[in-house]
Amino acid sequence: MTIRGLGRYNLSAGTFENLSNTFTGSFVQAIEFDHNNVLYAGGSFSQIGGITTANIAKRDTTGAWSIVGSTGGTSGTVNDLKRGLDGNIYCAGPVSIDGVTVTRLGKYTVSIATWSTLGTGLNGATTAIAFDAAGNLYATGAFTTAGGVSANRIAKWNGTNWSPLGSGLNNDGVDIAVSPGGTVSVIGTFTTVGGLTTIDGLGFWNGTQWNASDVDFPNTVISIDYAYNNSDLYISYNAPVGAVNAAAVNVLTNVGQARTFPQFRFVGPGTPIAITNYTTGKAIHFTNLTL
Repeated sequence: MTIRGLGRYNLSAGTFENLSNTFTGSFVQAIEFDHNNVLYAGGSFSQIGGITTANIAKRDTTGAWSIVGSTGGTSGTVNDLKRGLDGNIYCAGPVSIDGVTVTRLGKYTVSIATWSTLGTGLNGATTAIAFDAAGNLYATGAFTTAGGVSANRIAKWNGTNWSPLGSGLNNDGVDIAVSPGGTVSVIGTFTTVGGLTTIDGLGFWNGTQWNASDVDFPNTVISIDYAYNNSDLYISYNAPVGAVNAAAVNVLTNVGQARTFPQFRFVGPGTPIAITNYTTGKAIHFTNLTL
């Protein structure tokens, strides 16, 4: 079967179904459902399911496609779509949607079919968004301010205001996910997160501070997500084969009460990542140190 833009896998029949009998454009980048099971599709296209629209459309439970809003369409590619705890649809990417200036991140209020901005928006590209269990929205991309507040490529919206996540990322974020427990994971082209060196652009925010990943992937990490009911993190990367290497951890425990002044000696081959004091959380990180 030829899938034009968007397809569905029928679990009971074990077959794929075409959801858009016509499609003109480059790709569908993101999909999401609202609380009425209406499907929203966003990406880079000018026609889908028999209707003309710019980059975004919705499909109801009868299979009919329609524009999203009063006139429909966005000023640019839709990078991500997510449903918030309020039941509304949030769209990342365009500067304007349905004629409304949203500045890279807009909210579609389903009950009144209108778009609005989140504060004054973001000053650069927004590639991905995610929600935590409390309804806070996290965004990542290439921006350096959010709602007029300095925020290096990652920020949090609490429904009223924007705030940064520490010192953020030193380069662009690509994808973001939040665990059921509230850990924010982000991937991208950055080499430091919260000032900490990370091997392959993967970092974790626990609500108060950053932790850098010490996992080495064989190629660029392109997508992440958490399992629905636990904190298992799934990561995809752009390589057909290759080993994923994680650092080994050796723990030294002072069982006495006297002050100690340990000396460390590294014997190669290997790549030291960091020395961490698990009591204080302080760490010494090594950058590109190969033995």
